[in-house]
Amino acid sequence: MLRGLACGLLYLAFLILGSTAPFALTLGYVWVDAFVPQDIGSMVLGAVPVAMVMGTAAILLYVLADRRAPPRLRWSTLLTVMMAAWCCVTLLWAVAPHFAVMDKWSWAFKTVLFSAFIPYVIRSRVQIEAFILVFVFASLIQILPVGVKQLVSGGAYGMDHGLILSNSGLSESSTLATVCLMLLPWALWISRHALMVPLPRLRRIGGIGLAVMYLVTSVGTFARTGLIGMAVLAMLVFMESRRKLVTIVAIIPVVVALVYFAPPSWTARMDTIAHYQQDPSAMTRIEVWKWTLRFASTHPLGGGFNSFIIDTIRIPSLAPGEPAVVQHGRAFHNSFMEVLGEQGFPGLAIFVALVLGTWVSLKRTARRCRGNPDLAWCEDLAKALGVGLMVLVPCSMFIGIAFQPFYWYNFALGACLSEYARRASAKPALVPAPGLFAALEPALSPAR
Repeated sequence: MLRGLACGLLYLAFLILGSTAPFALTLGYVWVDAFVPQDIGSMVLGAVPVAMVMGTAAILLYVLADRRAPPRLRWSTLLTVMMAAWCCVTLLWAVAPHFAVMDKWSWAFKTVLFSAFIPYVIRSRVQIEAFILVFVFASLIQILPVGVKQLVSGGAYGMDHGLILSNSGLSESSTLATVCLMLLPWALWISRHALMVPLPRLRRIGGIGLAVMYLVTSVGTFARTGLIGMAVLAMLVFMESRRKLVTIVAIIPVVVALVYFAPPSWTARMDTIAHYQQDPSAMTRIEVWKWTLRFASTHPLGGGFNSFIIDTIRIPSLAPGEPAVVQHGRAFHNSFMEVLGEQGFPGLAIFVALVLGTWVSLKRTARRCRGNPDLAWCEDLAKALGVGLMVLVPCSMFIGIAFQPFYWYNFALGACLSEYARRASAKPALVPAPGLFAALEPALSPAR
């Protein structure tokens, strides 16, 4: 009851604050997405359509009171709206219409459409930072418990994650590991640039501590996706760093600590990557992907949300002489296959264009801000978002999260940052500023 009351009061606080600062309602929607108060405080908010109320209030108040200095209509906004519209159109020929509408469209459509609205509300540095901090701290409700369990007990595969016990969102181990690694560059950015944490030492310790917790949590999930993400993250950090030798020196102790302190059960699970043919889980994914490609060849416009429900796959037996195992309704386990199977080739083209276009836009934003100390935070944030997005892509090859907020908030933040940099870059550039990943260096420089 107390947990529900606390969630209800926080929800009410966002609504009240939004009446005087409309962008706070958008932050409230982000908080609802990451914190899921209706599940944590179900006794108070369980029957309330919390996301719909917060999202509707945010859009209405923007239209009535917050339309000053709107951003340009960007290509990413057009593509996002096109995806939202196409998600509705594919319902006309959905192969499982009830499951498509009730189980997925009801939340996926809102996620996609609201992300197109975000750049119109999140326009200033303070608003961009507030968006990041709200998402980071709200998601800790699921991330922090796993990190603590890993430190205390060594973690285990399949253990309960966070306060919400389910097999979706941040409660699912592979998704949790992926999002932790996506957010790790964000935490390093916070350690250097967060204005809302005014004490430099506290900001530095808190941001780096958060990054360490993300890494520990990713390991603690025992998800093989996490190992892939860590390898990609290390490579990207090295590529983005201006002091590559120092970066290598900083990364090597992390790798050594991981190998030395990780429990044998974690090492044994990671070893299965090299022998995927002997792993039923890996073989199931491969067979589902094969089925999706065959399905797309006969349904090029997609089969609507949750089209995997009609699949039938045969998994070869690992024991000689045993018959193959037949399974029905296995999920896609791949974000790009998920989009292909549900939204067809048109949806996949839009999704890939948003991923690649956002990454290119972030690289351009970093170059635009380079050499301007007033926009050093903007350059570093563009790098952090770009690294996080490129970690998300390979990890999502093994989990179906294409319509969860993680991709769409990256697209929206990329648009917000690009528009801010365009407006602010007219100021004369001065001297180059140190890079984002200087936070990894042993001798930490003073925060700007």
